[in-house]
Amino acid sequence: NYTGEIKGGKKNGIGIMNWNDGTVYQGEWSNDTPEGYGIMSFATGEVYEGEWKKGKAEGLGTFSDKETIYTGEWKDDMREGIGVENMKELGDVYKGNFNNGKKKGIGIYEWGNGERYEGFFSNNYMNGYGKFISKDGKEYEGGFINNQKHGYGHLKCQDGSEYYGNYSYGNKHGTGKYIYSNG
Repeated sequence: NYTGEIKGGKKNGIGIMNWNDGTVYQGEWSNDTPEGYGIMSFATGEVYEGEWKKGKAEGLGTFSDKETIYTGEWKDDMREGIGVENMKELGDVYKGNFNNGKKKGIGIYEWGNGERYEGFFSNNYMNGYGKFISKDGKEYEGGFINNQKHGYGHLKCQDGSEYYGNYSYGNKHGTGKYIYSNG
């Protein structure tokens, strides 16, 4: 069910389309396709508001569902480029790069419990070089693989003690050096 401008027998200009499944699009149309700025509301409660190109989210936009709100760049209906993702219930926030809908490249992830990671991501995981600060104040700077300390790293504890050395999938491994707070 469409209400709006029609040119040349096609939806062109501003209009509202209601589908039988409860999905509603309100915004700009070109040749029967969402093009320009518009809002798509789905029966599931999901909403995308932003730019459209050839019927897909592309450009700047905001998507929200029951669990998350994402504001940032889109390409071909996927998160692509720089964006901010807020996890509503957990209070977690990710600010950084996305590629093919996943966290990839440089970003900052802040957990609702006060923990923080700054560094590289790949496939939604902390991968590569980064800095992690735990809720108890420990700071780790070094390599990560799939959200675990991996490779060379430096751990500083609140009591002043430190560890320089290698990690393998989250565990100290191989050579390393402890420096105790009392010398």
